Amino acid sequence: MNAYHYIKVIYNMKFNDKIHNLLGLRLNIETFNASLKELLKLNNYSSFARTEILIMFGATTLGVLWQPLTVSVIVFGVGFIFSSLFNIPSKEYIPFFAISLVLWQFLVANMNEFSSKFSRPGEYLNFPYPKLILYLISIISKNTFILILNLSVVLGTFIITGHKVSFLSWLFAIYGLFLYVLFIFGVGVVISILGSRFSDIPNIVQNFIQIMFYITPVMWTPNSINKNWVYEYNPLYYALSLVRDPLIYQSFSSLFYIISSCLILLIWIFALLFWSMFAWRINYHGK
Repeated sequence: MNAYHYIKVIYNMKFNDKIHNLLGLRLNIETFNASLKELLKLNNYSSFARTEILIMFGATTLGVLWQPLTVSVIVFGVGFIFSSLFNIPSKEYIPFFAISLVLWQFLVANMNEFSSKFSRPGEYLNFPYPKLILYLISIISKNTFILILNLSVVLGTFIITGHKVSFLSWLFAIYGLFLYVLFIFGVGVVISILGSRFSDIPNIVQNFIQIMFYITPVMWTPNSINKNWVYEYNPLYYALSLVRDPLIYQSFSSLFYIISSCLILLIWIFALLFWSMFAWRINYHGK
């Protein structure tokens, strides 16, 4: 049974009518079905990533090597300085900073692109709205490929500093990375719709992320401050922990990953419903 069958079941339950009566909105079945099909096509991600990377680095001498090279300079340059400022041994701080920075850069790149993709007129105006999700798939594909390249820097810091990670920790970290990408993609789908309607959203997102950077353990470690509330109520701290904790602290809880998986599933249910209700308005707002 395909996605369209399940949507027909929803129709038979008069779910769409209930939404319309409650919110004055309707679920666009064509958009939902087309978007779900494109999201599940794995070849979309590889083809878009390859195309975007060629556009970004095709004319450079070092090509994609520029990305990990740039991150390496920041990690080791800033890492040695801040390890001294925080009075933390560099072999402990640099691996922490490396994985934190790489994950944060991935978040920033995606949020900025998602929020601004439909905020200004572009080629998408003449694109059939049921398949506008392809533009978002292109964004997450490119940035995920860059993320994987940058993770080679993290691996390099582990080797140089002698930081050892158990096999089980690697498994949890890989699954956590999968959840982290899904989390950012799901939130990005919602933000892209808001950005198409409100032109101020890209600026709001940029400023919000800048503030969150200072209250999220990226440059500083959770153990370096006494005020635990600074990060304990910060959802981005837990998002980073999905990948960082198994690798840095060899710490992981099955319950934490089960709860995270359920929350991200709920985010995606909301994101798909939200997208299916408002994607048709992107072309209208863009004009």
